[in-house]
Amino acid sequence: AGFFGGLPLTGVIVRSSANADAGAKTRFSAFYHAFWLILAIVALSTVLNRIPLAALAAILLFIGYRLARPALFRDSWKAGWSQFLPFTITVVAILLTDLLTGIFIGLGVGLIAVLREGVRLPALRIKEDPDSDATRYELIEQVNFLHKAGVGKIFTELPNGSNIIIDGTRCVSLDPDVLETIQEFIASSSVRDITVKLEGLPQPPEGGVGGH
Repeated sequence: AGFFGGLPLTGVIVRSSANADAGAKTRFSAFYHAFWLILAIVALSTVLNRIPLAALAAILLFIGYRLARPALFRDSWKAGWSQFLPFTITVVAILLTDLLTGIFIGLGVGLIAVLREGVRLPALRIKEDPDSDATRYELIEQVNFLHKAGVGKIFTELPNGSNIIIDGTRCVSLDPDVLETIQEFIASSSVRDITVKLEGLPQPPEGGVGGH
């Protein structure tokens, strides 16, 4: 592509969108797309150079509208602020700066939104267990360091003499700080006469467990 003064072909959404609109069904559409572009460059370069830049700009504007049509904003709004805000900020940032800068800004805002949304969900959820007298607290799949304060608050508010099970069998990612909070709670649980049982979580070091 550089030999002809063009840009290398990449798997971008614009090309995928064009292929889909043309009725593409398989991945060979990307090959055919590239083939016809090369053929046009080789055989029709003189004709292509005569296309007014204003016409090309209009095509790009139309494609941009198709990729960011109002319906997408509406669907994003319905999905909630955690989806709408990063999407809108990304679009505005791209228009005010450039593509790469706008994407990085959008990624940053999206990361903040994801973390904020994650913190709103409690890391420990009470799960009914009719076969046990203990109260079962189930860890969610993704527990990050921002959940540490919430987990500590749950442990602090437990009444003395409680009998609980901390179930981590469904937890995929557990932040070390949160695990440390759990182990510290177990180590001091005997002072409050709290019985703690772990499931799917590493046991605290010997001598540091206060539960029974």
